[in-house]
Amino acid sequence: MPTVIVSGILTVGMMLGAGSSAAADVQGPATPTITNVEVKPTSIQLDFGADDGGVPVESFEVYATELSTNEQVYQASSDRPGRADIQNLTPNTVYEIEVRAQAAGTTATVAATITTPHHAPGHPFIFAKAIHATAVELRLNEPVADFIPAGQEGIGPISEYVLDIAARDGSTFERRTVDVPQESYWVDGLTPNTRYLFILTAVGPGGETSNEHSFQTPPASPSVSIETATRDSITVRVTDGSATAPGRARLAAAPAAAVDEITYTLSLTTRGVTVQTAQLARPGLHTFAGLQPGTAYSVSVRASNQTASSESTALAVSTDAAPVDSDSTPGASTNVDTGSGSVSTASPVVDASTPSANQKRTDVLAATGSEAPMSLLAIAFALVGVGASTIVLARRRLLRS
Repeated sequence: MPTVIVSGILTVGMMLGAGSSAAADVQGPATPTITNVEVKPTSIQLDFGADDGGVPVESFEVYATELSTNEQVYQASSDRPGRADIQNLTPNTVYEIEVRAQAAGTTATVAATITTPHHAPGHPFIFAKAIHATAVELRLNEPVADFIPAGQEGIGPISEYVLDIAARDGSTFERRTVDVPQESYWVDGLTPNTRYLFILTAVGPGGETSNEHSFQTPPASPSVSIETATRDSITVRVTDGSATAPGRARLAAAPAAAVDEITYTLSLTTRGVTVQTAQLARPGLHTFAGLQPGTAYSVSVRASNQTASSESTALAVSTDAAPVDSDSTPGASTNVDTGSGSVSTASPVVDASTPSANQKRTDVLAATGSEAPMSLLAIAFALVGVGASTIVLARRRLLRS
């Protein structure tokens, strides 16, 4: 007798009925066959026919019976071999399929016991809520009950959920079993500036159904430090933060997975206003020039790839103040206390070729012929210098005679 391999328990039987008073002398029909069985949750399809030998088959009958209720759910007949399409069955249910071949008043029968499978699970839900340089926060949900995947007629039970963490090139780094639903599920140990593919699979007795979510982690947060600060410039150093990013090695990506170039953007602000920016193709030094002396500034740097960015902590820095001129310089302005207030004067520039103030006073007295005291004295200093301008500042003062 033929053997038919199907999903579930298989039993095959054959019965030869007596068609005359001498059954042993009567040759029955050829043995019927069941082949090419295709089982789905709600249908069974199979080819029926007969082996060579015996009396040619005059007719075939095909029956399907649900064993738990003994209810006949399908019946068909044909005068030649063919294919039976049994529809509207129940998932995870045991059926007996029987094929009868009749000829010369006798019947040969073959039967197979087939269990229909469960439906495959529906598509689970996965979404990245927050993406960081070395970690991601995911939301995981069960399949939507009224959303049936294409090609399915229903949604089957789920025994577990599996999360695969992979690079965009498909190489898997880690597989873990997860509980679903979860509003907040964290995965750490990622590599900055790396493209990842996360696959959530619902596993059930009827098969597996997956959903995926891809994203790219931002660069690690860079840092900025002050190298020098002068009256009109500030030099800073930008450092890549990926070397110190936590968990870098645990889920490190293949070289093909991290492909984006990183751009470093420096910003210099004062009183909340950005006054200068600069872009660097790699970490290193940069000088902000043309700044105001004695001014407080704030400098920060942002590292960006094609999809995301990370920013450093702002750093405060001030330019040096402008120097104060010395009052000992010839010609420099000074303040002199005269007893009744301050007089701003200028230090004279001494020149040997210029007559002194005493000499000038002697000349005046000689011209007037008098050295008598005066009640009102006008004091004038004539300051003459070769190649320098003369500034005369005077204050009147009433003196007692």
